[in-house]
Amino acid sequence: MSDVKNFENRLKEVMDEIHVIIDEVVEIRKGSPQKKEQTAKILENFLGDLYQYLKIRSKESGDNLMQGISLMKIKLMSGM
Repeated sequence: MSDVKNFENRLKEVMDEIHVIIDEVVEIRKGSPQKKEQTAKILENFLGDLYQYLKIRSKESGDNLMQGISLMKIKLMSGM
């Protein structure tokens, strides 16, 4: 298997797990404003950590990992 295909497969596995976790978050948040605030902060920290790590590794490697990625396209693909 090529390294790119392996990368793609690994990300798919991670995304499948994230889907399960998000479904759990939906259940956790039902009916509780306090839980909504707590889970929002956890999600915010997770997404911030992911973005920060991409920036750090980009700088360390000298390869902008976000280059060629359109946040506008991502937003449009999400239907929002």
